[in-house]
Amino acid sequence: MKNQFPSFSPAPLVWKFEGHAKRGKALDLGAGRGDNAIFLTGKGFQVTAVELRKDLSETIKKRAKKNKVKINVKNQNIKDFVIQPDQYSFISAINSLHFLSKKEFYETIQQVRLGLLDGGVCVISVLTADDPLYKKSEARGIRYFPKSGELKEIFGNFKILFYIETIIQDKGHPNHEQPHKHAIARIAAKKGKGAKGKSGFGMC
Repeated sequence: MKNQFPSFSPAPLVWKFEGHAKRGKALDLGAGRGDNAIFLTGKGFQVTAVELRKDLSETIKKRAKKNKVKINVKNQNIKDFVIQPDQYSFISAINSLHFLSKKEFYETIQQVRLGLLDGGVCVISVLTADDPLYKKSEARGIRYFPKSGELKEIFGNFKILFYIETIIQDKGHPNHEQPHKHAIARIAAKKGKGAKGKSGFGMC
């Protein structure tokens, strides 16, 4: 799986599972500096990147221009971006959905499910309720961390290509410079016929 843009580092889920989707439109939710989005353009997708931070949205545009690729950059909150039904061959949300409230989380997941074409693939990485940040965030009622097994259950009528729950080591980042741990769930799921509606999990 050759990376046309070796200076970019896509998330492992994106790298491994984009090949399971037909070429077409791709959507990257919480695109950051654009590594996933630009990688996907090199794989033949027409990419829309959604990023809340204005500075990062501008970074994506500059990096896309420098690498002579076209990306539709939306400087929006994920919760405000409307995913149209039956549009995308590939959707990624890497470490972005746990910034949403519970209601926003479920609404976005439902839009992801409906937004995929038959045979489309979504990849999601999210912090879980086992993460140290869970109690603090839940107490404030701002962010939602799915419980163990919940993400997999939501996609129960999709074909699960990959699923894992694990603890990872974080070397540190802005606002939390000391090394620490995160509890995460990662999934790659492929939509088949008959999976257009809600899952059996009862999403709102």
